[in-house]
Amino acid sequence: MHPLKTTSAALAGVAVLSMIVVQFAPWASFETSSSSPGVDFGFGSTPGFNFDVEMTSFLWEAETTVNGGSQDTSWYDSDMDDADGIGQIRTAIPMLLVGGVVVLAGALLGAARPGSTGAVLTLAGGVLLTVGTILFGIGTDNLYGDADYSWAVSFYFAIVACALAVGGGLVSLMASNQGAKASF
Repeated sequence: MHPLKTTSAALAGVAVLSMIVVQFAPWASFETSSSSPGVDFGFGSTPGFNFDVEMTSFLWEAETTVNGGSQDTSWYDSDMDDADGIGQIRTAIPMLLVGGVVVLAGALLGAARPGSTGAVLTLAGGVLLTVGTILFGIGTDNLYGDADYSWAVSFYFAIVACALAVGGGLVSLMASNQGAKASF
């Protein structure tokens, strides 16, 4: 096998492994807390209250914790229909899944068969991963709005997977072109 094909398969393989991490690790999260003092009416008072809220975005769901009580809500749940950014998130999820599968298929085809089919598939999968990552990022940003959130491990792994998949596709195309030139 051509050394560039081996390099391409390795790049695409690491991209697919990165996308497996993306399936389970958090994308972004934020925490906030607030308190309200009690109110004294002169004839009685109300107690104050404190609340702590954490929200973590995963590829498949949002996990919300309020004062220690946790709830997981799927992005496809009807409770999320009116959330800002939900359209981008719902569009990104299948793109990320299909992109990962296409990268894997392209890497396997590119390593096993001559020609450019595997290279084109790997490159197309990398483009799908890139568009899906951008959409999920925009959707998450819209969802959190003005909240002071931070990106988590899946966001960075998705970016790495995009770069590796596109790079693997381009390297495989170079190998295919060199193979085509050598056959003339």
